[in-house]
Amino acid sequence: MSEDGFNGGSKDHHTLLLFLMMTASDLSDQTKNWEGTRRTADLIYTEFFSQGDKEKHMGITPIEMMDRERACIPKLQIDFLDAIALPVYRLLSSLLPETQVVLDTVLSNREKWQKAQEDGDYVYRPVATGDKGVDMAKNGNVPSS
Repeated sequence: MSEDGFNGGSKDHHTLLLFLMMTASDLSDQTKNWEGTRRTADLIYTEFFSQGDKEKHMGITPIEMMDRERACIPKLQIDFLDAIALPVYRLLSSLLPETQVVLDTVLSNREKWQKAQEDGDYVYRPVATGDKGVDMAKNGNVPSS
């Protein structure tokens, strides 16, 4: 289907498209504008770091994305986009060209994560902010916005 296109008469193609749409829906936080994507990432990493803290308390070393002391959120997001989200949205846009705008938004967000990672003024590591979740540190200080 990815090579020959979608065949509307094929039951298999309908099933595969359904699976693709379900996956794209599951990843839809990556298709929001930058502020929405960033906020969703904050919420996800707050949950991940909470689990990592519990694992540390039990004497288990958490994986990088769940360890607030080792995680670099922009790098993790770029890796996730490159390995998971972008292939899904590229395939979707090749099958349904009207979804190109969705792919463009994901690519734009990836560029912003890349800039965040490369920006020398920022140390993009999660900073514990109590019950407020995760924020990014600029020169070691939590930004106000």
